[in-house]
This record gives sequence, C-alpha cells and structure tokens, in this order.
Amino acid sequence: MVTEGDRNFRRGTLLCPQDLVAPAPGKRPRLFCHKSGAVLVGRTGRVAELCAADANNSALRGGNEGSLSVNTRGNEDELKLLAPFGPTIIQQRPDLTWKPIGEATHYVISIEGYHLKLKQTVSETRLQYPSSWPALEFGSAYEIEILVYQGKQPISVGRATINLVIETDAVAIQEQAAAIKRLPVPLSEVAVELDTLYMTRNLFHESIQFLESLRKKGKSNLKLNQLLAKRYFQVDHPELAEAIIEEAQLPTRIKLPQKKGWE
Repeated sequence: MVTEGDRNFRRGTLLCPQDLVAPAPGKRPRLFCHKSGAVLVGRTGRVAELCAADANNSALRGGNEGSLSVNTRGNEDELKLLAPFGPTIIQQRPDLTWKPIGEATHYVISIEGYHLKLKQTVSETRLQYPSSWPALEFGSAYEIEILVYQGKQPISVGRATINLVIETDAVAIQEQAAAIKRLPVPLSEVAVELDTLYMTRNLFHESIQFLESLRKKGKSNLKLNQLLAKRYFQVDHPELAEAIIEEAQLPTRIKLPQKKGWE
C-alpha cells in the first residue's frame, strides 16, 4: 500500500496475493504491484487479480489521474536505477544513482509518499539527498520517479518503490552491525557476518555497500567477490556482476536467475 485509504491495510503494508483490497468510502488509495511496476489507484479486488495482467494499463502508474507519455525508443534507452540496491532500505536520506542516458540534458527526480512530495532537477546521474529535505520515515513506502529530458522533451523514465524498515528494526540492525564491526576477526569474516545480518531484512544495499568498500580498498578476496557478484545478480544488475566476474576471474557457476523489479 503506497497511501492510506484502504479499509484494512495501512500505508506501507506489504500485501499477499490472496488479500482483498477494499477502499474506504471516498478514498482512492494506491497499490504498488512489485512484479509489474503498476500503481493501481482506487481499485477493488484480490491483489493477485489486480496485479496479474498487463491489462491494468489504464491504472498503470497513476492511470487517468495524470499520466505522462514518454518516448523511450526501445529498451536500450530506458533509465535504470543503480542505487539504492533493492526495494528495502534503512537510510532515511538515501542517495540515488542511475545509468546515464546518452542524449539526456537533465533529469527530474520525484520522491512521493504519504503527505510528502519532493522534486529536484539535476544534470548528473546522481542525487545526493538534500539536507533541506525532510528525512524519510521509518516503516513507510515511497515512489521514486526519474524523468529523463532532452531539452524540453521527456525521452525516458525510471520508476521504483522503496520501503524503509520500521524504526525498532533499524535501531536493532544498526546496533548489531556496530557490534559485528568491533569483533577481533579479519575483515573478510566481518563482511560475511554483516551480509548475514543485512539479508535477514533484505537490506541488499547495506551489504553491497560494505562489500564494495572492501573491494575498492583492495581488502576483498575470492569469497567476498563471489558474494558481491551474487548480490548484484539478485538485485537485477547482471552487468555489475559480470564486470566483477571478469575482473576477478571468478567461476561463472555463481550466476543466478535474474529478478526483475528494480528498474
């Protein structure tokens, strides 16, 4: 659930396929479908049925409430988000990065949540979360949209939804991570323990960030390179995984089926 308004489910609730969406009178809540990327507005029915078909184009990403026509001219021109990795994060002020589009002159980034709508225009492929913006709230879901412009014409778009863990989990995870980093063991063992901790909450970004930092410092090893490549595959960035495999001469058997959803 992206917004309030359903009879039984609050904003930020992760729904199961069998759950029934029944908007309260006068409410038009938005439901984000992770598999298709559709945002369904004010719909009624079982989640599985609502999100299953691509026939939801009338409600796709806002539907009749204000859709934007964008000429992407093929998959090679579609914007793909790079970070944060994965749909679940712990940072309240996350930096955003994405792959460049060759003909782009600038990008318009929007972050929208309950009682929150932020917008910024940048010329680079990164947005450092502005200090003037309010921090994102724990336990909340936010829609990210990045429109790619060539002059005044939008030529591509990238969308994703990020979910912040609840505050009690965030505090516990940060305390456990700090304790692990103080262990009198090699950094390689610390990295594996941190990865285990972060993956209990599907915090791919936290694990990838730490593994990347060790690699940049020359403190990685075969096992950690394999783990980093695996995490890249799991967040649907095979190009990053393959670069590590090629550079570190890793065995290709670590490749995993690609998962869609973060682009």
